[in-house]
Amino acid sequence: MDAVLDVLMHAPKGRTKFQLADDLNASPGAIDAALNTLRKDGQHLIERHDNYRTGDVSFRLSTHLRPAEEHVFGPEYFPDGVVRFAAISNTFIGNKYHRDDALHAFYDIVKRDGINLVLHCGDILAGVPTPVTRDEILFSDPELQTQQLIKNYPKVSGVDTFFITAKDAEGTFTRRPHYLNIGRFIEEEALEAGRSDLHYLGPHEVDTRMSVGGKDVVVRLAHPTIGIPYAKSYRPQKMAESIQGGTKPHVMLVGHTGNLEHIFPKDIWTVQVGSFIDQTPSMRNAQRDTVVGGYIIELRRPQEYKLPSGIVSYEERFQEDQVALIPEAVAFFNRGFYERTKAPYLKGKKR
Repeated sequence: MDAVLDVLMHAPKGRTKFQLADDLNASPGAIDAALNTLRKDGQHLIERHDNYRTGDVSFRLSTHLRPAEEHVFGPEYFPDGVVRFAAISNTFIGNKYHRDDALHAFYDIVKRDGINLVLHCGDILAGVPTPVTRDEILFSDPELQTQQLIKNYPKVSGVDTFFITAKDAEGTFTRRPHYLNIGRFIEEEALEAGRSDLHYLGPHEVDTRMSVGGKDVVVRLAHPTIGIPYAKSYRPQKMAESIQGGTKPHVMLVGHTGNLEHIFPKDIWTVQVGSFIDQTPSMRNAQRDTVVGGYIIELRRPQEYKLPSGIVSYEERFQEDQVALIPEAVAFFNRGFYERTKAPYLKGKKR
């Protein structure tokens, strides 16, 4: 399998099964088995009919990963019956401006509040350096960035982190020359290092389900690849408005933007879940700021409404179709503030 993968990585136009057999001095049946194993391991193989008369089909690696299936979070993550979780994004581990201090403080809050689930909306790694970011990223190799994540990412007993991957940042490792399913790579490397708390959900956009008061609720993790809008709420608002009827989630957690904000367009709770990186020179040059922090989110069923018999109100329909979202933004100042003032990160008691 590794030999087939190596050949395909160096053949951007693809190779047929028989060409692969000749390249590797193997039987066509062995090549078929290797291709099936690559598919099961998450590699997205594109098949192209080179000659419809002969039936020749060439295979090449795609830089696009297969969409993920829905993931269900059961009651084991909400032992007291209250659906509460944390949501974050944009940790950019491997970037010298990554806020490890704030990230560890955030997980301390998660532990203090008895939360067992953290949802990470992408940009978990810094990714491949570009001409703009090459002076900001410490390691260009995906293995080194992953090892830094495994070593330094907060590990809290009883807390699991489920993450998606972005098209930018760590998503750049899926392209040439790496062709790496970076999310699965992170999870497997973490398991080998004894960390069973980091779980890969899928690329770019993944739906999850939770039971809230007996209602099946869809929470979508999304990491759009977007430019800089004229207003911070504009992009997530347009994302919600563009979702086709019948496919809308109840809650949409949005990474990439670096903002902390929750809005309710098109009856979708839409939450921009912040970042854990200080503003970099490339961000400042692009006139893009970032808010360091994340969200603690609680989901509930709306209260019952008593109305005269025969009257159907918007509130009743709302009660049937929606959930109530109780958000708590947890924001931090820049690193220099804490270094200068020696101020504590945490205040208050467990709620």
